[in-house]
Amino acid sequence: MLRLIIVDDEKIIRESIRSLIDWESLGIEVVGVCKNGLEAYDAILDSYPDIVLTDIKMPGLSGLDLVEKLSEPGRVLEFILLTGYADFEYAHRALSHRVHHYLLKPCNEQQIIEAVQQAAQSIYTRRQLQQMEPT
Repeated sequence: MLRLIIVDDEKIIRESIRSLIDWESLGIEVVGVCKNGLEAYDAILDSYPDIVLTDIKMPGLSGLDLVEKLSEPGRVLEFILLTGYADFEYAHRALSHRVHHYLLKPCNEQQIIEAVQQAAQSIYTRRQLQQMEPT
């Protein structure tokens, strides 16, 4: 089962995402729900999630700053960015860190599910490739 952390400074959004989606049926365990990037950074280092679903604009540490702090070669961690801002600069920064999932608020459950499924497939593919590499 893959592990997921949800990060959003708006309580209603993070709690809705957590409760409205049947994560278990997707093979996902929600291991954390965080209210900002600083809290999420600590939670990520503590719980080793596979997927982080995060808002971009948050106090303290933005979602993009979180991605940048945690981007390193060989780390199999997928980010899904969720934002109310259709800003090219945000998208450009996200793409420069290999973030392939960028959802605009408001979005529906199905859009989140599809992004999570794509992220999960990417993780499984990368893990298989890593196992095939000679040691």
